[in-house]
Amino acid sequence: PHRVEVDLSQQKSEEGLADVYAKQYIQQITGGPSEEEEKLDAEHEEIAKLYASLCYQLDSLTNFHFTPKPPRDEIQVQTVNAPAISMEEAIPMAVSDATLMAPEELYQPKGQVVGESEKDHEERRRNRR
Repeated sequence: PHRVEVDLSQQKSEEGLADVYAKQYIQQITGGPSEEEEKLDAEHEEIAKLYASLCYQLDSLTNFHFTPKPPRDEIQVQTVNAPAISMEEAIPMAVSDATLMAPEELYQPKGQVVGESEKDHEERRRNRR
């Protein structure tokens, strides 16, 4: 069998065994971060600080001589030599012809339109019936 040598510390721990078990129990109950996760978070914070300082240094090196490219138009208009009616339907198939006519064409008045004050006595009697 293969033996692995493990270095054991001979120094007395600052925490008692009951304290260690209490921390583990509280961690399991509350779902708080473990010691490994706390160490990992600390390392992530250190990496983020190092990256921020690197970016700052790179920006300070390049910003003095950097000239951005002038903005250019992103919209390109393409003209096609085709009539607009052929590009899209002039009359959709699901629309009836009635909606294409003006209201005057749909509802033509019968005869001349005469106001109440313009009617004579016989016309008023006719309208009452």
